[in-house]
Amino acid sequence: MSTSELKKELHDCIEAADESLLTTIYEIIKASENKDDYEISDEHKQILDERLKAYYANPNDVITLEEFKQKYGHK
Repeated sequence: MSTSELKKELHDCIEAADESLLTTIYEIIKASENKDDYEISDEHKQILDERLKAYYANPNDVITLEEFKQKYGHK
């Protein structure tokens, strides 16, 4: 599908959309525009750095998602 065809298709969908769908579409567009508009505190950066350091020191010291669910419960 070409860009112009995609724009027309989206325009048609938007014209027929209810408020809920319009809000969802709007939020998706705004989120993609602001994908670099976030900040991580220094404290969170430090935590992430420590976790990465621990992972790089021993990358095999991990568990699978299934093991995690068994260990910590899955709702």
